[in-house]
Amino acid sequence: MQSGVVMNQETFSGIKVLVAVAQADGCIDGRERVAIENALDGTELPGGITVERLLSSSIDLNIELSRITTDDARKRTYRAACALAYADGEVSREEGVMCARIAAELGLELNESIGAFLRSIDGYVPPSVVTKIDDAVERACSVQEELANGAAFSAALASTPLPIAAEPCLFANDVRVARNIGALYGYEATDAFWRTFVANVLADSRSRFAMSLRVLISGSGNAATAAFASTFALGKVTALYFDEDEAIDPDALRSAFADAKVEGRLGARMAVSEIEAARARFEDAKASLDAKLEAGTLTEIAYANEIVTSAWGARSVHEAFVGRWRPVGR
Repeated sequence: MQSGVVMNQETFSGIKVLVAVAQADGCIDGRERVAIENALDGTELPGGITVERLLSSSIDLNIELSRITTDDARKRTYRAACALAYADGEVSREEGVMCARIAAELGLELNESIGAFLRSIDGYVPPSVVTKIDDAVERACSVQEELANGAAFSAALASTPLPIAAEPCLFANDVRVARNIGALYGYEATDAFWRTFVANVLADSRSRFAMSLRVLISGSGNAATAAFASTFALGKVTALYFDEDEAIDPDALRSAFADAKVEGRLGARMAVSEIEAARARFEDAKASLDAKLEAGTLTEIAYANEIVTSAWGARSVHEAFVGRWRPVGR
């Protein structure tokens, strides 16, 4: 794991709770492992503990839950635990019992089942206005603009304290980036297809919810870098998928995604001004929506929809930045 901000104890306890959920059915599934690794990307664990050691450790759930004291952290921990329980495609009996226990120990009143909660977290994806571009060079330029804008917005989301209602925006933004790039190639599909596509690339459609715990690390530049790199890499492999005439398999896509994240981390360092511009637009939109949410004039679902719609804003990534990220050989 690369060096970064050291996690505070409350957040670390939340991550340990996720490990306990993953261990509940006797083994840590590959998707669960990736979800936790994504949550820890770019962050140093207390005491220099490694991810492998954490995943194989014995977790005292009662102790870790007792260390999660703030209302926000309790809610985020429970939501992340539910999301992780579904990372392998279904909630086992043991995982369901574990999630119910977590809710009880954290003093949370459950108004919906885990299944209902999971169905609500995909997030709203605004209609696309992108159309097919036949010219390969022109299309490549538009692809880079889409992924650069999407990556900057992801960084803005990840580095700004978000109410729980806005968490679906992180995944919805990734879906939008993949869908828009597909549209540039002339591929039309439902949002359900694109959610599945993104899930296959990321290895877990809910891994962004594990990252919600990292948002509690105030002012973490590492959260912005990790989010930028992930969305940037997603855009790169989406283009690769269509360049290969949809013949590349999911394992190869995930491998390409891991490689592209390295490039994305470098891109985040070069895109500081673009990320700041995206954050400024996002915070302007968020301030008004926060007030409406607090006043009860906006539902949580409507809040998330408005965030993902209005905070995207006008195309703002400078041509100089996009030009630095033209695909090699094009």
